[in-house]
Amino acid sequence: MKSGEAREDAEDCISQHSQLVRRWTWAAVLMLAVVTAAAYFNAAHDTLVYDDKYLNTRDFSLDAQSLVRLFQEHLWAGAGVGTDVYRPLLMLLLAVEGAIHGVRARWFHLTNIALHVITTLVLFGLLLELLRSKKGAWSLSLLAALLAALVFGVHPIHTEVVDSVFNRSEMLATLGVLGALWTAWRWGERHPVRAWASVSLIYLAALLCRESAAPLPALVLLVLIALRPELILTPEGRRRLRPVALLLVAGGVYFLLRRSALSLPAVSVILERLAIPSAHAAPAAPDVPPALELVNPSSASQRLGLVLCMIREGLRLVVWPHPLRAGYDGLGAGGPIHALAILSLVAMSAILWRRSAPGFLLGLGFFLIALLPSTRIFSSFSAQMAERYLYLPSVGLSLGLAIQLQQWLTGQRKWTIVGAMLAVVALWLPLTLSRNADWSSDQALWEREVRVAPQSARAWRSLLNVYLRGQRLADAAHICDAQLILHPQDGQLHTNCAVVYDRLSQPEKAEVSYQRAVELGLGALGHANLARFYQHIGRQSEAKREYLQAIELESVPVQKHYRRGQFLRRFYPERIAEAEAEFRRALEIQPLFAPARTALEQIKH
Repeated sequence: MKSGEAREDAEDCISQHSQLVRRWTWAAVLMLAVVTAAAYFNAAHDTLVYDDKYLNTRDFSLDAQSLVRLFQEHLWAGAGVGTDVYRPLLMLLLAVEGAIHGVRARWFHLTNIALHVITTLVLFGLLLELLRSKKGAWSLSLLAALLAALVFGVHPIHTEVVDSVFNRSEMLATLGVLGALWTAWRWGERHPVRAWASVSLIYLAALLCRESAAPLPALVLLVLIALRPELILTPEGRRRLRPVALLLVAGGVYFLLRRSALSLPAVSVILERLAIPSAHAAPAAPDVPPALELVNPSSASQRLGLVLCMIREGLRLVVWPHPLRAGYDGLGAGGPIHALAILSLVAMSAILWRRSAPGFLLGLGFFLIALLPSTRIFSSFSAQMAERYLYLPSVGLSLGLAIQLQQWLTGQRKWTIVGAMLAVVALWLPLTLSRNADWSSDQALWEREVRVAPQSARAWRSLLNVYLRGQRLADAAHICDAQLILHPQDGQLHTNCAVVYDRLSQPEKAEVSYQRAVELGLGALGHANLARFYQHIGRQSEAKREYLQAIELESVPVQKHYRRGQFLRRFYPERIAEAEAEFRRALEIQPLFAPARTALEQIKH
């Protein structure tokens, strides 16, 4: 009898313990969701800023032909801009969302905020799952996971991703990595084939949202092997890892889809689209801001130097997120040698402390692997740092922090550590709210940018574009008069300033700036802008010459047809049927190409 009563008491104790665990876990989930949402509640702007201005879900329909076309084009195909950005699943999800609630910007931003809260909660659940596998009280695991996820949820470095609709692709890719890791961790031992088949499907979906998901296999294996070394050390463990080969299938499918969709022009063609067009006609291409700031290093050593600087700046920003910028168009303080020294010191410290601080090494490894695709290290071009690149890598920060917190919280200074972490959260939360306000409009964003980076030509050029669109010509001219002296080699700035001077009826200064932009290699767009300027002031023979030069230099087929159509339409009205045929050829290549559609509508009317 006593034995039965003891068993019942034990079962009751276990039941009460389970209820207590569930109660505290749900309380932690609620707290995490509320604090994360509070950090981004003012990101629900009713405006579209930066790249998001070119989001128009009216361009998409959900019929079968349009859905297939999404997987056959790169992201900016509708703008006629050549890029290597392939994210069809992102565009499909945006199209579906637009069909549900229309094009009101606030709804897209609310979805972004919700996705960030969900990502934070999934991260918390994964961290809790990983920490429970280690020895230690469940309460300490819960507290460590909660604090680490709070740091991720309110981190100011995530404002660009949350405040930008297009950059939700980074959240979707991160959700893919977290979901794949959770699946492999939870079911990889019992059902390895089924688990890794699921991971491969998640991998393909994440890649179709954003290419930064490419290192997912390495990230999953890194965490699994670091926390379950028997997967490599025992024959049984290695057998369970064999289905990892299924990820090659997902990668192969993505590669074939991407290769068939992309037709990569020279980067000079990509970059020449970034200047704003002349004011006198329908532009040759929309004013597309740089989704990637690319530089062309002349040697492998220079490319490596850029990569090192990018990694160092990334590490600095996740630890010290100030000042935050819309674009980091410099190498940062110290250059490549300084970056190599800092990174070497960090790596050696992580290796030396691998036993006393194992989370440090794992978190650093996760960060470096996750950031690698964004550095474009295997490309002939290098991307410069942007905050959106750090969303997925910062998961490594939370992962390493959670492991260390679980270890540190067992000591006597437990509440001191908890207080320090809460102080970090309390410090970062208002910084995040302030940064959200910067993203409330293009003007707020770029006025902030020139304050924190007055040496940046890109920042001044972007603010100039804002003033142009707002018809603040006196302010725009003030920027041009000052910045053209400081940045005489910036062809895009010369083009934008030429538009300003022309609108202010200063044709001499406008012509000098247009010609200077052409001399600096702006290519077809530079000649087209100069041609429209000459036509506007009545110099027809020079305008024809520049138009023909623009057509000859154009290497993007859809743009070439468009330019021919514009040339015929402007100078040979009797050949309007030929011009219309050129516009239709452009639309046959790219049905969503807005300038050609606009030109055809103008011809009809």
